[in-house]
Amino acid sequence: MKNKLQLLAAAALVSLLTLPATAQITAVSDPLTLNVTDTIQWTATPGSPGANFDILSTGGLNTNVSHTGSGAFEVRTQGSSWFGCFLPGETLLWNGGENGVLTIDPDGLIGGAGLNIQANYFGSYTARISAFDSIGGLLGSVTGSGFSSSNGDGSALFLGFASTSVNVDKFSIELTAASNGVPGDFAINGVMLADSMVSAVPEPSTYGLIGAALAVGLVAFRRFRRKA
Repeated sequence: MKNKLQLLAAAALVSLLTLPATAQITAVSDPLTLNVTDTIQWTATPGSPGANFDILSTGGLNTNVSHTGSGAFEVRTQGSSWFGCFLPGETLLWNGGENGVLTIDPDGLIGGAGLNIQANYFGSYTARISAFDSIGGLLGSVTGSGFSSSNGDGSALFLGFASTSVNVDKFSIELTAASNGVPGDFAINGVMLADSMVSAVPEPSTYGLIGAALAVGLVAFRRFRRKA
């Protein structure tokens, strides 16, 4: 019986030590805080990208870009073919109109991403970036609000996220509200890809499992002391 209780206590300790750390998504509002390791520049976009195309990042990572609508993507330049609030001369990817959610799917896992987004209608707008794991599970989302103008001053809304581990398989960008009442028409600038930048923090459910493991170990230890 003594050996059984000792094994029970040991099992509780092993359970405690082997609890998996759960990755979390953190909002990034300043691009300088991202640990950027690669970028996607739309100057490398194919001549006729359609609604779904592949592009190589500056680091050679093949990346699929698509959206839920059927309209073709178009490459634009701030100040000549796009008169918005990106920085002058920036190369942009316009989704071609009301084409819904844009998805960026690199051939590899990343730890974070960031970009600027502007609605194609002047006025206030709200946008969201969401991260997904390799089986399509939602890891988390970041939402922000911006104001669309023709100032050409770099004030387009920046949306970014970082994960506690390099576990993001793909991410999506979308407008959730726009001044014209029909969100879905927007442009983005070059995309920053990042490695993990923050430490893992256990979620409340993980703390619960830790407490349960400790409780089992404590009960087993007390029974062992009484038998001794």
